[in-house]
Parts: sequence; structure tokens; C-alpha cells
Amino acid sequence: MYIYIAISFFLMLSTSVDNKTDYSYPSDAFKDMMLSEVNNLRAEGCYCGVKYMVPARKVVWDDVLYKSALSHATEMKRKNFFSHFSANGLDIGDRLDRFGYIWQVAGENLGEGQRSFI
Repeated sequence: MYIYIAISFFLMLSTSVDNKTDYSYPSDAFKDMMLSEVNNLRAEGCYCGVKYMVPARKVVWDDVLYKSALSHATEMKRKNFFSHFSANGLDIGDRLDRFGYIWQVAGENLGEGQRSFI
């Protein structure tokens, strides 16, 4: 079983955020490069602060997760806030439901100001 990943990139977007938004997608080359970097790190294991993270399975791209993450990142940028909850109080599970993603357990990591996604 694959684990799916979505990365919330903080993008400078001027589009409205709702389920009808036309989403921009990163190029296949960028997705391949990003997934390669992430999966190489996951395969090796690494330190996160002082805690060692054991090697983990590969992740694969999922467009529905990407749309959900992009929608939330866009809303945070547009409304100038930073939170696991949307401006109207939706959490990650609520947002995944809105986009039709079938899930059992979900989590997210938010970051701001990083120079790299790794």
C-alpha cells in the first residue's frame, strides 16, 4: 500500500478558493524531482531536531490531496493567517471530505519560510 503525500506550498495566487477553482499543477518534472528527494530521505531515515526518524515507505503524488493542500495554503496566504484550521473552522479531515478524498487517518505539516521542501 502506498502512502500519499501532499505538500502545502505557499504560493502567490490571486484566484478565489473553493471547489470550483482552476488549480495550477506543478510540472511532472518538478513532481518527480520533489518525490525523489522526499523518498530518498525517507529511505535513509534522518534526524528531525534531536529525534531520529527510522526509514519509511515511499510516498506517491495524489492530485486530490494536492488540491486540498493548495486550497488551504491559498486561503492562508490570501487571508493572512497560519493555522491547521481554515478561516471558517474546518480541519484537515473536513477539507479532505470537501474534496472527496476517502481517508481513515489524516495529518498535515505546515511550514513557512523554508528555502527547501526537504
